[in-house]
Amino acid sequence: MIQFCHSLYWNTSYMTAHDRSESDSAMLIAFCGVDGAGKTSLLEAVEKRLPQGEVRSIRSDYELIYLVENYCRRSSMTGKDWLNGAFAETVALGGCFDFLSYYDKKILPLLETNRFVLADRYELCYRAYLDSTNSGFDPTALFWKIRNPDLTIFVDAPSSLLETRYAGRGGASEAETISMADEFRKSYKKLLEFYPTKYVCIMNDRSFDEALTSVWSAISNAIADKEQQLSLGAKNR
Repeated sequence: MIQFCHSLYWNTSYMTAHDRSESDSAMLIAFCGVDGAGKTSLLEAVEKRLPQGEVRSIRSDYELIYLVENYCRRSSMTGKDWLNGAFAETVALGGCFDFLSYYDKKILPLLETNRFVLADRYELCYRAYLDSTNSGFDPTALFWKIRNPDLTIFVDAPSSLLETRYAGRGGASEAETISMADEFRKSYKKLLEFYPTKYVCIMNDRSFDEALTSVWSAISNAIADKEQQLSLGAKNR
């Protein structure tokens, strides 16, 4: 199932400096979703369909999250609870700061030199994790300069299917459980209700080819919209 949306309500907390300036010519497509839903596999398949030499894909680094995971004394931070308490909130905030570094050092340079940039995880992913921990921290001030994607692809899958996929990987990691996926899903849906730019929701519970067809259809439409936008902008100069 595919759902194509463009929210008519703009939540000002999502508006960035970039939204108030001239659009970049590069097309930025963000892939988000619960772990195991298939977002990375779909991204890799899309990359192969786009013009070679004009597209780059990138996946975020986790330097601060790594430090938190390996050096924080969990016994004094509610143990290994990734959804509640100080440990969960610290990891979530670490992810936000990781993304800011990743955006400045890697995404921005790619936007200046490529026609298409595919991001495996983006701002929405880190907002969703922070929200799922019930943190009272609002990351809006952190993300004020982050460019909104031209299209966000939210990939989901039923929990029963996620469980099967985790088992196929040798079992779920401590940070990759069904209960976490369920909470992430709730947070994503809450945030997407007020998301300011185009997004599609892909329920990846069919064959991979069917899911890819839905994703590619949404991307093709977004590319056409982007080209029209750039053409109108050129005429108005």
